[in-house]
Amino acid sequence: MTRVLVQIIAQLAMFLEFADDATLDPDAAVKQLEELAFQLQQLPPADRGEFIRLLSEVAGEWPGERERQFLLDLPEALSSDSDDNRILATTANLAKELA
Repeated sequence: MTRVLVQIIAQLAMFLEFADDATLDPDAAVKQLEELAFQLQQLPPADRGEFIRLLSEVAGEWPGERERQFLLDLPEALSSDSDDNRILATTANLAKELA
C-alpha cells in the first residue's frame, strides 16, 4: 500500500463524510462509505496494518482538526471486529458534533 493510495482513500472518505446535502445525497454518501469500509476490510492483516500506519501519518499532516480527527478515527470505524456498523456510528457522532 503506497502513501498516495492512502491519501486518495482519505480524501474520498472525507468528501463522503463532509460534503453538504446539496453537493451529495446523504444516503449515497453513507452507501459509498459502507462500500469503502467493506473493501478495506478485505485487506490482509499486514496490508491493513500498513494502511492504518500510513493513514495516521496522513492524518497528522492534515490542517483541519475536524478532518484530522475523522481520519484518526477512520480505522476503528472501518473495523469489522464488531457486529455493529461502526462507520454509521462514527458518521452519526460527527453529524451531532457539527449540528
